[in-house]
Amino acid sequence: IADLDVELKALTAQTAPTLMNRMGVGPDVAGQLLATAGDNPDRLRSEAAFAHLCGVAPIPASSGRRDRLPTQPRWRPGREPRPAYHRTEPHAMGRTHPLIR
Repeated sequence: IADLDVELKALTAQTAPTLMNRMGVGPDVAGQLLATAGDNPDRLRSEAAFAHLCGVAPIPASSGRRDRLPTQPRWRPGREPRPAYHRTEPHAMGRTHPLIR
């Protein structure tokens, strides 16, 4: 397993160095996000399209002609990329972000 971890780290650092430099994103999260985007990332028209693909886009709570936001965000059922999204350690981002210091 350790050999595979080293290989994954090298491959993700070579393929997506900018993604690997993001705070809270390690080789496993970067690899999962790269696998989700696939070989043709141009098919994703926007960040919202990628969020829908990962299953982390909020579901609108509108009914009929009313257009409103839900009182609490509702998320689509988890799919494979969703655990990778939650492994990015958002709690660590809040404490060490340079603009918050």
